[in-house]
Amino acid sequence: MPDGAAPDTALRFHYHRSLSPMLGVLLGLAVCEAIVLHIVAMAIWGWKVAAVLALLDLSLIVWLVGLLRSFRAMPMTLDGRTLTMRTGNRLSITLDIDEIAAFRTSGIRPRSSENRR
Repeated sequence: MPDGAAPDTALRFHYHRSLSPMLGVLLGLAVCEAIVLHIVAMAIWGWKVAAVLALLDLSLIVWLVGLLRSFRAMPMTLDGRTLTMRTGNRLSITLDIDEIAAFRTSGIRPRSSENRR
């Protein structure tokens, strides 16, 4: 750390434990879909169409793996009065704490039966 530089005091909130399993299932489904799609495409249209579809599927799978890895590397941070919410390396939103109206400290309350339609 350079002389006079302040240490990183940002609070980090990791969310990869809740999102990674869902995207892992999506990744597994993408692999299964790719296998079935290639068998069908090879049977109906031939190997050239199957090769193009393979490139598209491989690019999607590589993108999903990169997104999964970026969740751990880029957590949400609270630095001073600035909250930075990230969705991996795809999207980042920075908010001032004063712009947040309120938050709940308890879980979601179940709806009563009279409010259901």
